[in-house]
Amino acid sequence: MNRRYFLQALALKSAIVLFILGFTYAGTAAYDRVLVQSSNLPENAEIAGIELGGASLEEAEAELEEAVHTWQRQALVDFVMYDEDVQLETEVLDFQIEEAFEEASATGSAELRPRIAANALQSHLEELPYQEVPDQVDIERLQEAVSEHVRLREPHTRFRVTNYFSEAYALSEQELRSTTLQSNQDTPALEEWADALDGTEIEPRSSFHFSDAMDEAGIMAFENIELQMLASGIFQVLSETNFVVTERHIHRELPDYAALGEDARVIPGEKELIIYNPNYQPYELQVSYTGGELFVALRGEPFLFNYERTVRDEVEVEPRTVVHYSESRLPYESELIEEGSNGAYGRVYIITTDDAGATLEENQIAEDYYPADHQIEERGLSAPETEDDHETNDNNDAAPENNGTDDGQGNEVSQENGTVPENGDDAAPSQGDTPDADDGTSETPAEDAGPDGEGELDNGESNGNNGTSTTPGGDSLTPGMPAPEEPNAWEDK
Repeated sequence: MNRRYFLQALALKSAIVLFILGFTYAGTAAYDRVLVQSSNLPENAEIAGIELGGASLEEAEAELEEAVHTWQRQALVDFVMYDEDVQLETEVLDFQIEEAFEEASATGSAELRPRIAANALQSHLEELPYQEVPDQVDIERLQEAVSEHVRLREPHTRFRVTNYFSEAYALSEQELRSTTLQSNQDTPALEEWADALDGTEIEPRSSFHFSDAMDEAGIMAFENIELQMLASGIFQVLSETNFVVTERHIHRELPDYAALGEDARVIPGEKELIIYNPNYQPYELQVSYTGGELFVALRGEPFLFNYERTVRDEVEVEPRTVVHYSESRLPYESELIEEGSNGAYGRVYIITTDDAGATLEENQIAEDYYPADHQIEERGLSAPETEDDHETNDNNDAAPENNGTDDGQGNEVSQENGTVPENGDDAAPSQGDTPDADDGTSETPAEDAGPDGEGELDNGESNGNNGTSTTPGGDSLTPGMPAPEEPNAWEDK
């Protein structure tokens, strides 16, 4: 019985204590509120850069709320990750006006800091096209960053989401892609040039211009093998990322240091290599030359997806035979003056896969075409006809109005100069077609061949006729390419 009375008395005392504590806390808060309301800011006080000297709480609230509403209509707060961007709805930010007023009352100045609810932050992160990202972010740390960095005086604030990954998912910079090139030719300047380019930074949301990078490195570039190897190595590394190749050229003949789909040619002031970095973070080129090998690598935060360059629809383009007739040869005499070489054709793709190996996207970035070099045969005027001759004569009989002859591909060979027109066999195939690899001949009289009398076939090198590399649609620039942004007037947070 006594035990029951004791428990009742204890409960009563506890209730009285709790009532007193609650009343004290509420009274203190109310007193503070009344005190804050009844006090004014000191002279020359300011909040968020707004002069509010002598203002009461009500006056400061009215002016600051108007400033917040103006800021919300104009400001941009975004969360970025690689090449993706999610804009924050600024209305979800709750600016702490009373706290700023109290601080300004005590110190004379204060910042107006916002708060954002965890669920609002989480819902914005879920708009990124990376499903696992919201679970990898330290939400509390990102909340603190928003409160620390978002200011009324800063209209643009950007947060890189990967900076706020929890410790278990934190990303660190590493070597992402690399390639090694070797050439049979002498490359005396390559070591010096490689050292000068080493450490070149590719800025966020901007284009890498090969010639500009050479200029900034203090290199007076001119067209030689060293320049072309550097351009090819950089193209090989950057193309196997989510970067966008906006301008690229190739050689007339595939060089010995590159396979089909790996070649890049630069002529300073004329032909350029331009590659756009769509990401909101920078990347660094690492370049070195040792032991006759050129090494090029890309360093930075790892990508979430895998990128691989591949060539499809490859065709080996066989050379044609160009026949010259010469009065200086015996009627039955013939000789191979110049041996031809094969050309090549293929479509270059970038394949995007996830970590499980599933293909997410396939993009054709170019069609590379290297024309074959024709072989040249010289014959006497009365040499007996061959099967190739019959074929050529049949074609000529079918089109008697053609004053020249045919090179086997439908390209007319002029009887006046004895050469195939420069835009004939060397022309790139049309979009969607592959080059014709069938053999054929074309015949020209040697006495009208050229200034040296040898009837040498124009290979296009003297007039700039090179191999071609085109993007789908036949344009040298990638369709739909976003315009590079102006340098940011704000820093990523």
